[in-house]
Amino acid sequence: DFEVVVASQVSPWGNTGLTIDPGIVYVGAPVALGLRAKFDVSDDANFGLIPLVHKGIVDIGQANWFVEAAFPMTATRGSGYQLAAVPHTGFSF
Repeated sequence: DFEVVVASQVSPWGNTGLTIDPGIVYVGAPVALGLRAKFDVSDDANFGLIPLVHKGIVDIGQANWFVEAAFPMTATRGSGYQLAAVPHTGFSF
């Protein structure tokens, strides 16, 4: 699994960030479970882990529409720790 996230802060207006998330996903029935490492490129020294639960909804040829719940935990030098819950949807192939 390899996820790249580009995000822009819009309220209040802010910077654009880049996050690189390599990881592994174990596909089993009825859901897939995974763990990604997290690196925020445009931030102070940091590292995080992202446990996730992934469920395919619809097969589309060789692709799959999915929903996912991710729980990023990040340690940033000087800022402490953060924990979040993030819903995702997208296509895997």
